[in-house]
Amino acid sequence: MKLQDNPCYIELDNYPIDFSPCHRRVLSGRQIDTATLKKPLTDLYSVSQLSQAKSAAIRLYDAIQAGQQIVLVGDYDADGATSTALVLSVLQPLGAKVVSFIPNRFEMGYGLSQAVVDAVLPLTPDIVMTVDNGITANAAVDSLKQHGVAVIITDHHLPTHCLPDADVIVNPNQPSCDFPSKCLAGVGVAFYVMLALRQIYRERGDARIDAVDYSALLALVAIGTIADVVELDYNNRILVEHGLKQLRHNRASIGINALLEVSGCDKKTLSVEEIAFQIAPRLNAAGRVADMQLGVDCLLAKTPMLAKDYALELDRLNRERKAIENEMKAQAQVWIEQIPTANQPVICLCDETWHEGVIGILAGRLKSRYQKTVFVFTQNNGLLKGSARAAEGVNLVQALNAMASDYPEMIRHYGGHAKAAGLSLLPAHFVQFSTLINPIIDAQLTANPPKQVVLTDGELLPYEMNVDNAIFLKTLEVWGNGMPMPRFRNTFFIDAIRGVGDNHAQLSLIEQQSGRHFKGIAFDKFKDYYKFRQNTHQIAYQLNVNHWQGKHQLSLQVIHIEE
Repeated sequence: MKLQDNPCYIELDNYPIDFSPCHRRVLSGRQIDTATLKKPLTDLYSVSQLSQAKSAAIRLYDAIQAGQQIVLVGDYDADGATSTALVLSVLQPLGAKVVSFIPNRFEMGYGLSQAVVDAVLPLTPDIVMTVDNGITANAAVDSLKQHGVAVIITDHHLPTHCLPDADVIVNPNQPSCDFPSKCLAGVGVAFYVMLALRQIYRERGDARIDAVDYSALLALVAIGTIADVVELDYNNRILVEHGLKQLRHNRASIGINALLEVSGCDKKTLSVEEIAFQIAPRLNAAGRVADMQLGVDCLLAKTPMLAKDYALELDRLNRERKAIENEMKAQAQVWIEQIPTANQPVICLCDETWHEGVIGILAGRLKSRYQKTVFVFTQNNGLLKGSARAAEGVNLVQALNAMASDYPEMIRHYGGHAKAAGLSLLPAHFVQFSTLINPIIDAQLTANPPKQVVLTDGELLPYEMNVDNAIFLKTLEVWGNGMPMPRFRNTFFIDAIRGVGDNHAQLSLIEQQSGRHFKGIAFDKFKDYYKFRQNTHQIAYQLNVNHWQGKHQLSLQVIHIEE
């Protein structure tokens, strides 16, 4: 991999006079000018553009007026938890007869399954509404309809060839929807449906909707959107920017504030990166090793004491998840050393003892380390349950569609995004799947070869490498998937390097031009970077700020060392 400066696309004089050349270069390299910087909520795409959102809202309004039982079926990740909490935060103050149901991933599988149907029917629902799931639940929807239950699906995952026969489907990725942003997270779709419900209340002169604080919901939208790693396109950036504003100004729920406190996040400078690596893992831990109802309960907690208890339990579960992950990762390294993967674009691993809730994280870690598409399987109820993460240039759902088309008996069930997917196989099909998936992925990579470069925003001058600049860049824009955090390159002498934690590298760096000393950190790279000690290299890095005993200290997060 080579370092390469990102080209600038916009004239630099489009920016405010107090923007330094560094700040202008960062924004121009991402095609952001003053016309697209810090957009108001009024610039969001219209609710009317999201197909069937109004139909869903009308069904919900009528159900609330008639006192019908609504069962909200969520999902067991952070996107699903925030989606569930968001809808409950709107429907409950309106007097809706609503209960939520979060499937146990280990007993009921993914999303709206037949096991979920069997569990919710005793709740005597008139309407089942899904959030962040349901777009591939054809059989489960048919079963509910046979019992006289209306079904509203709100989802954002990619559909398969045949849509379920639901009463209403709200999903920007369904073929009939022209919504400009196809990257809405599940919580974003739920938010739009609740916006449509507000419109229906106002059209009908029903003032009860005024009791709902919609601006407070944006904190949930931001957390779920960031946690699900969807692309921060134009619309998502507006949602996340205003959600961050609520979080930074202490306008989030009691439960979210407790999570921020337990995570050690500074609200005033809270960033997308901190939500992704501090808040989201703690929420996700509930669904991975326990029950996601705990995460929903934390988000909706009514008292500070209860919220703190929930947040501390989520923190404990996250530590438990890390221990499980580290053990699985060590086992995976042994497997990888024993199988020939050098000339294959895919790594497929299976261990029936691995924890089903952690295989997705393991797949992601291995994908980042080996820059290959990774499938990780474990056994559950006689099936292999798998989680996949895609390398650059790979679309997982397209690959699994091709596999299902060419080998219809191979995959029992699958679904997800282009970059992350889940699937199930019969154990007898694992070896065949591992062989057949390679040419499918290889064909995608041939058609869309990955770039062998690490893009940077150029070299920083010595005086630009400081805490103030790091904080300014951190909050300048909404950084995340599709809008990468500013990264720079300079030449450093690597004076020392030592291992910390689980294969992390702590570096002592001397910048060549100025002779200044810097502390650096590289995650999961100690074994790869130790060979660079006592040598001079071009290094790509991000400016980070460490908070210690009330003081801010500059740290360089090393992204890549060029040989």
